Amino acid sequence: MPLIAILLASLLLQNSPQTQLGTIEGTVTSSVGTPISGVHVRVLDRRQTGGAPTLFGETTTDGAGNFVVRNVPVGLYEIEIEHEAFGYRRAMDGTFRDGLTVSAGQSVRIPPVLLTPAGAIYGHVLDASGNGVSSVRVEILRQGTDESGRKVWGVVSGTVLTDDQGAYRKTLFGAGDYYVRTVLESGPVPVIFYYPETTESSNAAPIIFAEGSEIRADIRIASPFVGESFQISGKVKLPPVDVASPFIELVMRKRDPAAPIETSSPADVRASTRAAEGVGNFQFRDIRPGNYELRANARIDGRSYTGNVLIDVRDRDLDAVEVLVRPPAEVKGRLLIDDEQQNIYFSRRTTAAGFGVPNGGVSEVRLLLVPMNSPSSVLNSMPNAVIDPTGKLFSFGEIAEGNYKLNVLLLTDGRPSQALYVEDIRAGGKSVIDSGFQVGLDVVDSMEVVVGTKPGSVEGRIAGGQSSLPAALILIPEASRRSNLSLYQVINVDGDDHFQVAGIAPGQYKLFAVPYLNEPPPFRSIEFIARYESRAISITVQKGMTSGGLQVPVLPR
Repeated sequence: MPLIAILLASLLLQNSPQTQLGTIEGTVTSSVGTPISGVHVRVLDRRQTGGAPTLFGETTTDGAGNFVVRNVPVGLYEIEIEHEAFGYRRAMDGTFRDGLTVSAGQSVRIPPVLLTPAGAIYGHVLDASGNGVSSVRVEILRQGTDESGRKVWGVVSGTVLTDDQGAYRKTLFGAGDYYVRTVLESGPVPVIFYYPETTESSNAAPIIFAEGSEIRADIRIASPFVGESFQISGKVKLPPVDVASPFIELVMRKRDPAAPIETSSPADVRASTRAAEGVGNFQFRDIRPGNYELRANARIDGRSYTGNVLIDVRDRDLDAVEVLVRPPAEVKGRLLIDDEQQNIYFSRRTTAAGFGVPNGGVSEVRLLLVPMNSPSSVLNSMPNAVIDPTGKLFSFGEIAEGNYKLNVLLLTDGRPSQALYVEDIRAGGKSVIDSGFQVGLDVVDSMEVVVGTKPGSVEGRIAGGQSSLPAALILIPEASRRSNLSLYQVINVDGDDHFQVAGIAPGQYKLFAVPYLNEPPPFRSIEFIARYESRAISITVQKGMTSGGLQVPVLPR
C-alpha cells in the first residue's frame, strides 16, 4: 500500500466516530456487599447546559450486580439507580457529586453503589379511648440541617392518610432515625401529635429504622387535644412614627428551642391589627396550654419594625400582653487575625475579605447572619454584609430584634480553607461563637471575628470496614461545643481507606466512620451521636499540629 494511503487510513481511524465514544460501568450491591440483579440503571445526559438532563440510555444489572453502558459520547453524565425492592439513588451522590465525565476511548467505572431493601413504618392513630382516628394526615420526618447549619425538619415525600380504622403505612428506603406525627384539624388552631404521645417536637421519640425492617409506631392522642383552650389579648406599642395608622401583623408560634425548625409550622396562629396613636389591640382565641413566641411586625417607611414576647399559657386567659415594637438595629464589627488587627481589606464587590495565608494561597471570608429558630424563608430575606468605605469593617443593617448567629465561611479558591479556622466570635467582649447573640439585648455594634492561622489536622486509616465500599468519616466536637455546628465534619472515603482532614479548630473531638448508604448520615443528630459516641475514638486537635496514625473504626448503621 502506498505510504500516502497508509497515512490517510491512520488519519481516518483517529477521527472515526468510534474513538469519540466511551463506556460507563459499575456494580450495585446491598450494604453488606451482596450483588443485586435486575436493577434499573439510567444514564442521563448533562452535555446540554441550561436545561434538565435528558435520558441517553438505560440497562439492568446482571446476576453479579454489574452493568455496562457502551458507546457513550464524550461529555458529562449522571447515573440513576432504582429497584422496586431496594429504592433509588443517584450515583453522583458520592465521588461524582458534580457529574461523571466520559472521555474518548475510555471506560469510566463508578464506585460500588449501595442500596438498602425496602421497609415500612406502620401503625394507628388512636384517640384517648384507644379507638382509631380516620382520615387524618400522618407525616414521616427526618432531622437535617439547612444551608446555614440549623437543625430542620424534613418531611419524607408521600404524606399518608389513616383509613377508617385509623391505620397507616409508609414504605421507606434507607436506615436511620425517623419521626412520625399526625396533624389534627381542630377549630382555627391545628394540633400536632408526635409519636408516641406528645405535642412537643423536642420530646418526639425517634424510630431507629434498620434496612428492610417493619416497625410499628402507634400515635396516641392525649388529653391536650381535648383539654381547655384560652384567649390571649393585649396591645402592640410602637415608637413615634409619621404613619397615622400602620398595619401590624402578628404570629403566635409554639416555642420549643430544642426542636428543629420548620419552614412553616401547621400550628402557626395569625392575626392583624392597626395602630391608632401608637397602639394596636389584638386577640387570639382557642390557644391551648404551652409556651409560645408572639411576634409583631409593622412595615413603616420601607423598614420592618418588630417586637416579640414569650407567653406561657397555662390555666387561664391572658388579657394584658404587651408587645413593644422597635425599629431595626445595625450589627457591625471588625475582623481580627490571631487576635491582632491586620492589613485586611474587604472587597466591596464580593462582600468578602481577602488576605494572604501561610501556604501562599489567597483566602476569603464570607459573612452570613442567621436568625435562629426562624423559618428558612426568613434566612433567604436576610441582608448581605455591607462593607464600609475603608474596606476594613463589616455591618448588617436593618436587623430585627431576635436571636442570631454569625456564620463565618473561610474559603480558599472557593473551597473551605485548610489553613484557617474561626477561633472566636465576640459581642461586647463576650464569646458568642457557640451560643449566638440577641439583637435588642447584647452589644452588637462592636463585634469581633477572630480568625486563627494555625489549625490542626488528623490523618489515618479506616479500620474494620470493607475497603471496596464507601464510608463516611465523622468528626464531632466535645459535648460543650455541640451547638457550634461549624465544628462538625463528614468526609466521604471511597476505595482507598486512607484519610487526611485539615483546617480543624483546636479542641476535643470524637472520630468514627459508618458505611455510606443511600444518603449521608445525620451526623449532627443528637440521637445519631448518642448511638455511636461511646464506640468512637477520642482525639485532641492541637493548634498547628497533626494527629497521625489514627485507626478509625467503621461502625454498623
